[in-house]
Parts: sequence; structure tokens; C-alpha cells
Amino acid sequence: MLLENLRYYKEASKMTYEQIAEESKTPLSTVKNIFSGKSEPLASTLYRISTALNVPLEDLLADANVVLASSSIIEVQESLVEAQETIEVVKETATIMESERDLTKIENERLKVEIANLKTELQLLKQELQHKDELLELHKFYRKLIPNN
Repeated sequence: MLLENLRYYKEASKMTYEQIAEESKTPLSTVKNIFSGKSEPLASTLYRISTALNVPLEDLLADANVVLASSSIIEVQESLVEAQETIEVVKETATIMESERDLTKIENERLKVEIANLKTELQLLKQELQHKDELLELHKFYRKLIPNN
């Protein structure tokens, strides 16, 4: 009955398959397969086609509600499974990102400590160099004071 209703309202609207596909944002091949009876439409596709034909969905479904109800239940179940899988992937991704963020924080802290140690070492080397320069100056000074024998 659904197929007959689709064909009836298509003829009444004088729309082409191309126009229906464009208006319903449905691939042309899908529209043609639905209207030829080669495939059963998903509830969401049927809704878009009814909107494109400017026909209430209930009119398209006259005597076809039982088929739609069962296909809608299956579609909802499939959507729930997909949603649960997506949630799991998002959770795993969040866990990985959190671990990476923690590792980055640890690495940053390690680098900060290393930089602080290097600064301290550099300061000590500068002091040592300054001390050696002072000793060299003192040595030069004493050589001038003490004549060579």
C-alpha cells in the first residue's frame, strides 16, 4: 500500500524523481529504488519524501503503518547501537587524551626541573670562572711585585 500511495502522490504532485530527490535531500538512486519497489524506505527518508511531496506522512502510510512501525523499531535499535558504539569511542578517546595530557604535564615538570638545574649549574660555572679570573689577576699582580731571580 505504501508503494501505491507514493506513486499516487508523486503523480498528483507532478514532480519528477529528480525534483523529489533534490527537495528531500535523498540520493536520486534511492528515490528511484523506493518508487520502483526495489527497496523499503527508512522512516527518516520517507518523512523527507513526504515533506518534498507536500503530503502528510500519515497519508502516505495509510494501511502501511504496521510495516513502518517494525522498520522504525529496527532503525531506532540500530541507531541506539551506533550511539552506544560512538559513546564508547568518545570515552576511549577522552581517556587517551587525558593520559597524554597527564604525560605532557609530567614531561613539562621534568623539563622545568632540568632547566632549573642547568641554570644553577651555569651560575656555578660563572662563579667558578669569575674566581679563576680573580686568581689570574692576583697571580699577575704578585709576579709584578716579586722580581724574577
